Formats: sequence, C-alpha cells, structure tokens
Amino acid sequence: MHYTATILYCCPCIYLVIPLHFSDYSYSGRNTHKEVEELVRNSREVLVVSPYIDEYYARFLSNTGKKRICIIASSVKPDARKIIENGHFDAESVLAISIFATCTAISYSMNITVLLAFFAILSMLEARSFYLKLSGNRNIALKVPKKFVHAKMYIGEKKAIVGSANLTYAGMHRNIEHIDVTKDKGRIDSLRKQFWKLWDKN
Repeated sequence: MHYTATILYCCPCIYLVIPLHFSDYSYSGRNTHKEVEELVRNSREVLVVSPYIDEYYARFLSNTGKKRICIIASSVKPDARKIIENGHFDAESVLAISIFATCTAISYSMNITVLLAFFAILSMLEARSFYLKLSGNRNIALKVPKKFVHAKMYIGEKKAIVGSANLTYAGMHRNIEHIDVTKDKGRIDSLRKQFWKLWDKN
C-alpha cells in the first residue's frame, strides 16, 4: 500500500516525503478481495458498481446479513442474479441441521439434559439461518442499467474503493488489478452522490 505523497528536494542528501492524505492509498496486485470484502463486512450500507458479478460474490453478498446493499451491474449471470434476488440453497446448513438434530435425539434418548439443551439450541439457530437464506434477500437491491456502465466502485460509510476490479472471483483473486482506497469523508460522500446519480439515471 502506498500513501499519496509529495517529495521535496532539500539538498543532495536529504529528501522530505510529506503525505498529502493519510487516509488514501493505492494497491496493485491479485489481492483486491481483501480490501473489498473488509469494506462489505464492516459497513451497514454498501453501494456497489461492477459491470460483472459472478456466483461466488453473489453468495458472498447474500451471506452478509441484514446489511443494505445496492448494486448497479450491467452483466449479471442468471445463476448469480437468482442468488442475489432469492437467496441460495446451502447444503452445508442442511448437513449441520441434520447433525445437530441427530445429536439432540441421542441426548434425549440418553436423558442427558445439558447436551439436549445445547444441541436443541444449535439446531434452532442453524435452522433459522437456513430459513433466512431461502427467504430472499430483501435488503439487496439490484439494478441493471439500460446503458453499459463500466465503472467499478465499492462504497461503505467509512471507506470507498474505485479501480479496475470487477466483483468476480477472477477480478478479486486472480487478475492483477489496481484500486484506489480512501477513508476521507469528503471523497466518500462525493462517490456516494455519484452512485445515486448513476442509479437515478438508469
């Protein structure tokens, strides 16, 4: 990560590096997912502009809980769109519910009260999580614009990212991408206004 800075020449042996914005930095490489996923996890409201979204990140967004997420995406694969709009079937949750329910039954048959209560609670929590995943993503709004939007922006309350990375596994994990990250409130507010202009125009 590199901070924006200016270099002042003082003498043949001394240079002064003065940061202009401590809250701004850039990154180039294959790990853009670290910045974007951290932003999504730590924000109550997330605004996303990405031309392409795949099934991997559709699942990631649908599993973020009760966040408000607004997405502008020009090209969303049908399977990814179904996940974003309707939630997704999670085989791991079904397996967990089955295991906890079996343990509950065994604890009941053996009259082990503490274990019975423990596994019963786990079963109910896992079942609730599974139900929420299948009940639709009411907090996620997806807009497919009439005109192709090539911009990439990820905006939270305290952090915003712009750059070349699409919200796909390849864009976040495999490709060498460049992103600019800011935590400056003024710049975040400006990007937020740009997002809603795009939303309203399309």
